[in-house]
Amino acid sequence: MKSPKTRTTMERSASSSSIKRDKSRSTSSRTASKGSIKEPANYKRKSSKLTLFLRFLGFLALFALAAFVYVRYGDALSLHALKNSKEKIEGMITRNPILGPIAYVGFQSACVGFNLPGATFLATCAGLFFPQPLASAIAYTGYMLGAMISFISWRLILGDSVHSFLDTSSTMFKKMEREIKNADNIIDTVASLIFIRYIAFFPFWFVNASQAAMGISFSYFTLLTAFSTVPGALLYPMTGRMLRQTLSEVTVETNTSEFVQALFIKAIYEDPAAQATFGLLVFCALLPVLLRLPKLFLTAGEAVMAATEVKQRTRGRSPTTRPATSSAERKRERVLKKAQREQLAASKKNS
Repeated sequence: MKSPKTRTTMERSASSSSIKRDKSRSTSSRTASKGSIKEPANYKRKSSKLTLFLRFLGFLALFALAAFVYVRYGDALSLHALKNSKEKIEGMITRNPILGPIAYVGFQSACVGFNLPGATFLATCAGLFFPQPLASAIAYTGYMLGAMISFISWRLILGDSVHSFLDTSSTMFKKMEREIKNADNIIDTVASLIFIRYIAFFPFWFVNASQAAMGISFSYFTLLTAFSTVPGALLYPMTGRMLRQTLSEVTVETNTSEFVQALFIKAIYEDPAAQATFGLLVFCALLPVLLRLPKLFLTAGEAVMAATEVKQRTRGRSPTTRPATSSAERKRERVLKKAQREQLAASKKNS
């Protein structure tokens, strides 16, 4: 039976070890969350039934609002409607030089935030109604605010159900999540996210929903989106300047997306400013590769050094020679060989 003194010392040591363990856990969690590109792991905790019901109601409200806006104003997001209402819109902007740009930003943010079609068309038309650099600033602000609204709505309203839904129904999401999980450090993660924005050609709303489902923190999402939307916010308003000369050619049968795409290509070929902006877009698309170049060079250098070391070890040695061992092992081998020779000599002598 243990004495009371022994029990008290054991209890003290156990309590002190538990306190140290709790401190180490808290510090490790703080260091893991600090500077991490993802939210803490407890953000995906299981939601209650009331929370799920409220999220479902919020989703229905957002869906109803988006459907109402699209049904009410969807026909206005076409080149034929723009041709008929161009002078009216210009008059409204002229009479309201401050409220006009603010309303335009709000409308574009709503299109991006509620995942409605027409955000690219609105960014292009900004170059038609506003001078530069105000047009690019309006398009950029609309993209940024819309992306933030989209991210928050996916994260707060749908929550962890977005991840389970996308994980079971979308192969694109699985590819994106695999790319993020295979990243070794924060530079690789940022490079993967930029790659997803530029090169993978995923829809804008899908990238917002996927990053919300994967637990990317809001601050990192905002920074990466602020960087990723710069070339598009510059290029599309530049394309819109050419609408002044070509809008008269628009008819009822004109396809809006094909017409805007043709204008986009024409702007890249003819406008020096658009060519410079397109060069910026190419640079941003290649940025993931540039961010990973140091790691690639380091890996290649380590491989070359390892191969050189192997060559230096095997140089001047026949293929049958064994590599050098420690002195104790060499001594043991000599003793074994001597014993084998003595045994062989004794067997010959007996025979």
